[in-house]
Amino acid sequence: MFHSVSAFNNAGFGLYPDNMIRFAEDPLVLLTTSTLVILGGLGYLAVLGVALYLRDPHRNRLSLNTIIILVTSASLVVLRTVVAGEQQHRGGGDSALRYKGAPTGRAGCGLRIVHQ
Repeated sequence: MFHSVSAFNNAGFGLYPDNMIRFAEDPLVLLTTSTLVILGGLGYLAVLGVALYLRDPHRNRLSLNTIIILVTSASLVVLRTVVAGEQQHRGGGDSALRYKGAPTGRAGCGLRIVHQ
């Protein structure tokens, strides 16, 4: 629970001395943490706007601010995933670890999953 709140708020605090490195091989933890970092980075109003839009797209429209946030965040996550994928392709690694590195590189949240 603590790590999920820390990830959502981009706090970067970990309860373990090695931060999140012990979970580097657990795709469920990596994908959950990454998704929370992304949602927290979008902001409450953007997440609320998307939720309202998904509930009733005919009545609710996405604001220009929300569209800009979504496009920019998606672009940064995809770009960082591609760069991390290329770097890990040279040294081996799995796709969950690549995706986990994308939002933490974008948000600078401080949750470490690999040794620096």
